[in-house]
Amino acid sequence: MVDDWLEREVIAGLMGLVALRLDGAPAADAVTHTLDIWLVALKKAQRWSEEADRERVKAAFEMLFASCERWPAPAALIRMLPSRDLPRALPKPVLTNEQRANGRRQIGEIFEVLGRRITRHETNTEQHNE
Repeated sequence: MVDDWLEREVIAGLMGLVALRLDGAPAADAVTHTLDIWLVALKKAQRWSEEADRERVKAAFEMLFASCERWPAPAALIRMLPSRDLPRALPKPVLTNEQRANGRRQIGEIFEVLGRRITRHETNTEQHNE
């Protein structure tokens, strides 16, 4: 089932397209069936969120109104969808001096362990080459 908000937006968009009297438009008695097909196509295209997508769907229909000379397929609307707004990034964490010092200490320990492993590896390699 498609969300009510999406169905309302598609109904409004299709009514706008019908009002343009574009070539290839469905007959008046087939508009309801056309709506059903558009909703199936849109449902398959992506997951919809009213918060993220309502204005995008409106904008895409407005672009179709301005650019179509023939009745469009649902794929045309999908291509016209503006990009979703990216979620706001989390703020950079504020570290205390103690946390920074602890991080530096841990990094130093990691380098120390890696240095010992490299030295052991070089020693083992030298022994095998002799």
